[in-house]
Amino acid sequence: MYLSFYVDVASGATIVLLQAAVFAVALAVSTLRRQAGRKLAHVHVD
Repeated sequence: MYLSFYVDVASGATIVLLQAAVFAVALAVSTLRRQAGRKLAHVHVD
């Protein structure tokens, strides 16, 4: 809400776009962690 006030844009659109950006970051982090876990699972320790 503060961001939309200071940027002078619609609050609804700002909330939706901000939540979409947070979701995209969370999805990217989740994907990277999953890939790193798969790589570690294939490492053999003798």
